[in-house]
Amino acid sequence: MGTTPISSIPYVFSLFTKPTIGQYTLALNLLQVLLALALMSKKERHKHRIEALVLIPITLVFSLGIDVSRGLLSWLNPVSYPARFCTMLAGCVLLALGVTGEVKANVAMLAGEYLVRAIVNRVRKEFGIVKMLFDVAKVVIAIVASLMFSGTIEGVREGTVVAALIVGPLTHFFLPWFKALDGWFQTDKVDADAATSAECPLIITIT
Repeated sequence: MGTTPISSIPYVFSLFTKPTIGQYTLALNLLQVLLALALMSKKERHKHRIEALVLIPITLVFSLGIDVSRGLLSWLNPVSYPARFCTMLAGCVLLALGVTGEVKANVAMLAGEYLVRAIVNRVRKEFGIVKMLFDVAKVVIAIVASLMFSGTIEGVREGTVVAALIVGPLTHFFLPWFKALDGWFQTDKVDADAATSAECPLIITIT
């Protein structure tokens, strides 16, 4: 049924070469972090250096999780088109749940979004437009690579389009259901009574 745009390039390369999709994902994500840093000014690199370092273990876990998940789900092999379509939809739902958790935690973004943000800051365009063009570029590269390897298009099909269209709306749908986790994620609230004490006077600034 095809893969999501973010995995299209690693998946196509893993079909025709020895490294796994997880290993290619690791290499691609690290490359995206380096490209993002290259697009930043020296001041911006200094400001975002911790975020870039945090992305390294996140990318390692993310890439390892792909290969582990493929191994655990090796028994899942739907044959009929309806079964494959339903499996693809289930994958989109799980992906949207993961993105929702990432948004709610607001700790760090994945390497692709990190590079998109660096591009946005450089070209001064809207994030959504740059993100869309970035995903389209990934799909085009995957198609070209597949044609070069085999003469046919592998890894990019209707599932790629469906994932690109519904993961965002599904994330928007799931966000209100994650409000119960706000107490876990939002740790910067200040007790009003404590703020008025002598040890921590209340200061209001209007800028």
